[in-house]
Amino acid sequence: WAAVTDVRRVPDRVPLLGLGPRVAGERVVLVLVDGSDLPTTVTTKSADFLGRSEAYDIAARALERWWQATR
Repeated sequence: WAAVTDVRRVPDRVPLLGLGPRVAGERVVLVLVDGSDLPTTVTTKSADFLGRSEAYDIAARALERWWQATR
């Protein structure tokens, strides 16, 4: 977490169910101190969150809070 300056949700073309073709969705990315983005596997189209937008929101907020708690 020391190298992370922000946690963001960004629109992205993400793999459907983590495997298939890329589709429009949203992904949680970590912004590093050098300005680069580190994409996570937390996406709206992953097997864990497809059709469960509230679960995606909960997971994204958990990552955001976890990062803020370590600042």
